[in-house]
Amino acid sequence: ACDYYPLPSPWGAAWTMLGDTRIEVQKARPLEGAASARPGAVIAADATGAQVATGAGTLMIEKIIQAGRAVPPGAHLAAGSILSHPMSEELTVGR
Repeated sequence: ACDYYPLPSPWGAAWTMLGDTRIEVQKARPLEGAASARPGAVIAADATGAQVATGAGTLMIEKIIQAGRAVPPGAHLAAGSILSHPMSEELTVGR
């Protein structure tokens, strides 16, 4: 993967939604072990980042951009929050 931080990537960025707020994920890494919550749930958050459950395990989100500004993930993604993506509902329809 290419890390252009603090400049924007020419290929765009992964993103998710927290309520009506779009959040770009600039840096994340997988953690070992199975997730203990449903996909999209923020399991824990602190100064190092936010742990988010996925369908394949847990992801540690370390850098995010919200409203065009870099913000600390642990301060903006509280444990218990649910992240979503508009396409996630489209992908599960008809299963």
